[in-house]
Amino acid sequence: MLDLTVVIPMRNEEMVAHQVLGDWETELNKLAINYEMRVYDDGSSDGTGRLVDDLARHNDRIVVTHQSTSLGHGPTILQGYKEARGVWVFQVDGDNEMKTADFSSLWSKRHSYDFLLGWRLNRQSTFMRRIYSTVARLSVRLLFGGRVRDVNAAYRLMRGDRLAELLPLIDKESLAPNVILTGLAARRGMRMFETGVLYEARKSGGPVISLTFLKLVFYSFIQTLRAAFRSHH
Repeated sequence: MLDLTVVIPMRNEEMVAHQVLGDWETELNKLAINYEMRVYDDGSSDGTGRLVDDLARHNDRIVVTHQSTSLGHGPTILQGYKEARGVWVFQVDGDNEMKTADFSSLWSKRHSYDFLLGWRLNRQSTFMRRIYSTVARLSVRLLFGGRVRDVNAAYRLMRGDRLAELLPLIDKESLAPNVILTGLAARRGMRMFETGVLYEARKSGGPVISLTFLKLVFYSFIQTLRAAFRSHH
């Protein structure tokens, strides 16, 4: 059985795709982890797909899925979670904002927790992103009772069987499933751990958001509210 599935969504990350996958391959091999790396090319219009295919030809642990049109970050990582085969599931974005250096610390603590989350150190956010982060954090606190610093952090190690319990409660088109997962895990009393993780602002890639920002905040809140309601029943 696989120890770990790493879920990596990528969209227009031609500049960093080779480094991201190479760094994770090196780190996981160093830790002697039996892993699969599931890479999702979310409708890239640059050379991302070609690069990840080339890397997969040299490492049969890399599984690439190409989406001809962009499904968006949320539905893409949900697909990855559902297809994951590892005892543990780790999600990190493919933009190289969050590095491999902090992973070994999370991995070493895994036996004592169900969800291990990395909050972003030295993050410089725009005003609108700070609004979204605040709304997400307060939504998790008010709707689920969870007090988590970075509820949407894309650096999370999750016990596979506990993750599988939560996935049916999340809409497949969810814009921010990681926010909902954090809330649901808190509601069910799962053992959670948070630590700071080094962060660097993205240097490549296409637009992070396809909807206007206010629509993103509104629809994310509605989807979170639905999940909170379902979790009561």
